[in-house]
Amino acid sequence: EIVEHMQYLYESLDGEEAEDVKPDGHSFLTALGAWAKASPSNPTAAKDSLAMLKWMERLGDDGRNDAARPGVISYSLVLDAIAKSSNRYSGSKAEELLRRMQLEGKVLPNTFCYNMVINAWTRSGKRSRDNGIATGNAVRLLNEMEEMYEQTGSISIRPDVVSYTNVITALANNGKNGGEGAERAEAILNRMETIADKEDGSYCRPNTITYNAVLNAWCKSGDRRAAEKAEALLRKMEKQYQSGMAFVKPDVISFNTLIHAYSKSTEPDAAQKAENILMHMEQHEQNGQKEWSPNRFSYNTVIEAWTMKADRNGIERALAVLQRLVERHRTLGDVSPDSFSYNCIIFALSRSGWPDAGQKAEELLKQMEDAHLSDKSMVKPDVFGYSSVIHAWSKSRRRDAGRHAERLIARMQELYDAGEKKLKPNTVTMNSAIAAWAKSGEGLMGARRAEMLLHLMETRYEAGDDDIKPNALTYNSVILAWSRSGTKCAYRKAEEVLWRMWQLYEAGNENVKPDIISYNTVIRAVAQSTYPGKAQKALRILRHMDKRYQEGNKETRPNEVTYTTVLNSCAFSFALGDQRTNQKALDTAIFTLEELQESRYGNPNHVTYGIFLKACNNLMTADDERRRMLVEPVFLQCCRDGQVGGLVLAQLRDAAPADLYEKLLDDAGLQSGGRISLNDVPVEWRCNVRNRKRLWRSRTVTSRSRGGSGRLETRSKIRIEGRRGKNKPEDLSP
Repeated sequence: EIVEHMQYLYESLDGEEAEDVKPDGHSFLTALGAWAKASPSNPTAAKDSLAMLKWMERLGDDGRNDAARPGVISYSLVLDAIAKSSNRYSGSKAEELLRRMQLEGKVLPNTFCYNMVINAWTRSGKRSRDNGIATGNAVRLLNEMEEMYEQTGSISIRPDVVSYTNVITALANNGKNGGEGAERAEAILNRMETIADKEDGSYCRPNTITYNAVLNAWCKSGDRRAAEKAEALLRKMEKQYQSGMAFVKPDVISFNTLIHAYSKSTEPDAAQKAENILMHMEQHEQNGQKEWSPNRFSYNTVIEAWTMKADRNGIERALAVLQRLVERHRTLGDVSPDSFSYNCIIFALSRSGWPDAGQKAEELLKQMEDAHLSDKSMVKPDVFGYSSVIHAWSKSRRRDAGRHAERLIARMQELYDAGEKKLKPNTVTMNSAIAAWAKSGEGLMGARRAEMLLHLMETRYEAGDDDIKPNALTYNSVILAWSRSGTKCAYRKAEEVLWRMWQLYEAGNENVKPDIISYNTVIRAVAQSTYPGKAQKALRILRHMDKRYQEGNKETRPNEVTYTTVLNSCAFSFALGDQRTNQKALDTAIFTLEELQESRYGNPNHVTYGIFLKACNNLMTADDERRRMLVEPVFLQCCRDGQVGGLVLAQLRDAAPADLYEKLLDDAGLQSGGRISLNDVPVEWRCNVRNRKRLWRSRTVTSRSRGGSGRLETRSKIRIEGRRGKNKPEDLSP
């Protein structure tokens, strides 16, 4: 505005008065420099600087002020403003101005101009979802500079260390390329060193910033060799520095980048190597090289590296590093821990499932509170820390977990009411507390407290508190609490919560839409109940689940766990002396297994077959001839599927008549008279057994190899000739 006013006065006055206020070249450059400096924080700075450049061009072309005619510095400052802007299209905007300079020919771009455009593409790549395009454009411009310099020999367009370093940074930002991008970055570094070793090649000699950019490229690459490659590069820097090359002296960024690379590595000794680098920095510091002193990032990244191991030793080592940092701050008063230092370990404890995890996590939370109260440091408990401690109690499965969780929520609410606005309990916090009660083993008490917390969330949400809005996970945890309550009404209470979810969803609350976890947990509650008709009840819920899926609700797609849980309800539906009840449960079991075999929802696994054999044993008398007709084809199909696990072997002994049991095992060369372990059976019988934790989420099921031949065979449906009952069991209406 001042320059514009000066130009206005110059054009309005005459003689010496006009000359005294005439803006000169320095005036215009100062204004453009101000725009460039303000660009990172001012969203309109780049646009305003470009408008000023065009105004300067008009002033010069019209003869109104020759001093306003832009030179290469003016264009460079505008390019700098564009490059530093937060606009995701800054790369294309900067290159558009560069091409205009070349087309008009009044002011030809030089190395500095190209560097600004490369920098613009580098920065825009960080803000773009597909930064591969931005990286490619940065590389293209560098190649263009090299070709122009080779053709003309003009040093005004010769790539320098900034040109190469900016392109390396662009490659580092494009982590999607993996190791390929990092290898290209290191290849450019090697090219720079080759040029620098020649006569007059000092203009592109790599420096510390260049090496750090390559280190960062490896760190972000996701390549398995990343940490190893980064360490080799850092050792090279140290060796060159020790030989007198001061311009490649490693700095704190160099060491921190290597530590970060190790924190991302999956190698078993990665955390130890990260800590070794930290100790290396501490040793340099003790030797008087203060410029290599580790900072908070150094310690926090080593802490993170240890917690990524997800075992007790890793967490204990992380705690040791944290205590080193606390002691350093106490004695030296320089580097101090922050909330991340503590929260990182608390979060690792929350995932561990250890019985003492909640207690250890809460001790760290107390340390954070004490540190904040003592010196108002950067260590301040937040909602993430509290929620993680509550989750640690939840995963511990201790009987007192729910009480500890509620106590912490009350503490958060107390602090929030006292003015700590960042400690307001939210949905995540409450969900963890509900899960703590659900997994506590407190039975009816746990279920009631979980339901009470849900009611509290619903009440506050209805009163306008969106931060505590219940979601599907909230309701699923309450269903789980009822399913584990051990009460006679457990399955009815669980089912009521499921129907409430549907009512809320159909009323417009999409966050509470039931999913496969909701249904599988309700079916499990039915299976664990003493309800006489639980086999048919479980199948009716499966029918409702399938109906919802067919209507387009993809979240309710049944899987093999769903069917296996229905089979479990059948297996334990037997009633002594009540053949009708047992027959209906058996019909339901056969129907359920056949439907799973024919469906696209999954394939029977070793648990499915084992539970079905259990149903055969429980629901038929020992002399029932149908045992032979059921057990033999099911077991043979199980063998073809490679799903003979420990449960199948155990249930086969009970379900099969003695002669059939002997025949089935003798055919495979096994001695049926003795104890048979899983390792004794042929590999092709057990090749597809996966002893994993039960999966309650839906997943895509693909064809699997059958037997040991590696061939894909068509699954044969198990048909039981002469069995009583209908093809479909009775009473399956919703």
